[in-house]
Amino acid sequence: LRELPANPALHTIWTPDGSLVAYPRDARPYVLEPAGKTPSATALAAPDLLPLAWSADGRYVAGWLASGPPGREPLVVYSVSDRSYWHVTGHGNDPVWLKNGHGFLYGQWNAIHYASVRDNTTRLVLSSTGTGAEIHPKFALSRDERFILYVAMEDEEDVWIAER
Repeated sequence: LRELPANPALHTIWTPDGSLVAYPRDARPYVLEPAGKTPSATALAAPDLLPLAWSADGRYVAGWLASGPPGREPLVVYSVSDRSYWHVTGHGNDPVWLKNGHGFLYGQWNAIHYASVRDNTTRLVLSSTGTGAEIHPKFALSRDERFILYVAMEDEEDVWIAER
């Protein structure tokens, strides 16, 4: 075991080839080689990115902009080759890339959306609107990408009267 510098704790992700670990530190992305070399803020060249998920082909990183209000950071996609951002939404959670690298799923406001990096569009995939349930922001995609596992939360209330 070896403690990482800056103790990244949250939002630590591996590059697709497993050669680097990316994590936020002081509102900047850092990249560390597992062998223990000094972390570098220049490997991603994305000064405001809090990395959350790397596309399988290594071309894109989905993450939050650190400059957003705490707890409401904008969800963006960073193109490693172009060194540019695409602003996906005002706030989205837990991006899960599809194997083809053309897009990812993310949770937002009791719904799951798809974001396409091919044409910079988003579309609704699943919503709990009108059901009385809330979709938990964490979800999982099956290996064959045919199924989404999610939790629909619903409050149930009973009214009681007590008599003395």
